[in-house]
Amino acid sequence: MREGGIVKEVKGDTAVVALRRTQACAHCGRCGAFTATTPDFILVEAKNLAGAKEGDDVDLEMEPGTVYKAALLLYGIPLILGGCGYLLGRAVIGGDAGGLLLAVIFVGLGYLIVRAYDRTAARSESFKPTIVAIIGRGESREDEKS
Repeated sequence: MREGGIVKEVKGDTAVVALRRTQACAHCGRCGAFTATTPDFILVEAKNLAGAKEGDDVDLEMEPGTVYKAALLLYGIPLILGGCGYLLGRAVIGGDAGGLLLAVIFVGLGYLIVRAYDRTAARSESFKPTIVAIIGRGESREDEKS
C-alpha cells in the first residue's frame, strides 16, 4: 500500500506525516495505534528512512503482507471467537439464545484482545509505514496544515 503525504514533524528516525483520509482509511481502523485523526486527515507516525524534513511531500509505503495481517487480526479474531462462542453457548447453555449470548461476549473479548495487541504493536516497528520517497522538498499545502 502506497500513500502520499506531508511531513508535519520529525522526531529522530521517525516522522509524523499528514495523509488525506481516503475511502479505504475510513473503514480500516488499523491506524489507531499510530495516528491522531481529524475529519479530513490522518497523522501517521512513520519510519523516516529517506531523511525527510518538515514540510516535505513524501510517499509512504506499508508492505502488503502487513496490511493483510492487520486486517486478519482486526476482523478474523473477533469473527472466529464469535463462532466459537456461538457453538459453545449452544452446547453449554442450550439453544440459539445461549449461542447468541456467548457469541456476543466472545466477539467483545476478541476486540479486547485486538486492542491489547494493538497497543503492543504500537511499540514495535512491524506495523509502521516507511517513508520511501521524497517527492518535493519543503512544499507545504495550505489545506493540510493542522
